[in-house]
Amino acid sequence: VSFVLVFIKWGYSLETLGGWGLNLVLISSAFIDLEHGIIPDSITYPSIIAGLVLAFFTVGLKSSLGGLALFAGILFLLAVLSGGGMGGGDIKLAGVIGAFAGFQGALTAFFISSIAGGIYSVILILAKKAGRKTMVKFGPFLALAGFFAYNYSREIWTVYLGFFIK
Repeated sequence: VSFVLVFIKWGYSLETLGGWGLNLVLISSAFIDLEHGIIPDSITYPSIIAGLVLAFFTVGLKSSLGGLALFAGILFLLAVLSGGGMGGGDIKLAGVIGAFAGFQGALTAFFISSIAGGIYSVILILAKKAGRKTMVKFGPFLALAGFFAYNYSREIWTVYLGFFIK
């Protein structure tokens, strides 16, 4: 379904190829994280390079580098401040998303993944299936957010800003 949605959004374009490549990375990373609790470097490092190369034809290299630095930087900072509450694979997957989606997409993905992960955590706590210190695998939330950020970031920001700018 996600591959069809990418095609519907971008049609016959390099953005579609990029979206399909990113989809492969996001879906595989989410399931590997759920199953094994890791997001392999063998997926993230080549994907960062692919996102940066593709950026010349899509979001622009400056935006791609900015998105990579912003999103990976925020998660790295969270990992340091929390004493390891964020895994290295999550940080690198955030870099992948930033490289593909650019600066605006990275910001979008940060907000979506944080909100989705937070809601899930609250549900777990309310259902008494987890405590405040329970580790939650963040890869699936990054994957979901990365999909929406790559494909719908502009529309999301238009709707969001529409609430404040009349």
